[in-house]
Amino acid sequence: KDGFLYCICDDDDLAERLRVSLLVTAMEEAPSVVEANNAEILKQQEAKHHHMELARAAALEKATDAQIDILCYYKMYSQPVCLRMAKAFDTAMKKISAKGKKLDTIKENISIRVSGFK
Repeated sequence: KDGFLYCICDDDDLAERLRVSLLVTAMEEAPSVVEANNAEILKQQEAKHHHMELARAAALEKATDAQIDILCYYKMYSQPVCLRMAKAFDTAMKKISAKGKKLDTIKENISIRVSGFK
């Protein structure tokens, strides 16, 4: 009948109240979600632009994306984004509250060390 809501409650009135509550919550959070999504899209565009500029500066117009990524990771090793010391790593992890962001940070630092020095 109503999928998930039908499974968790047999009372039609309760199902309707849950449905309305979910919709109200989604509508209240929509502006912040849109803002966060737009910020992420902007970061992606800036990263792509940075990769293209890096390729042009290194005279690698015919380089593959993988080659440009390697060059980018190599340059990131000397930047603050690369957490080379255990203390810096611990401090950065304490500042990040979301588990997904922590995993992304760890993956990025591994990529800097692995891909940047191929």
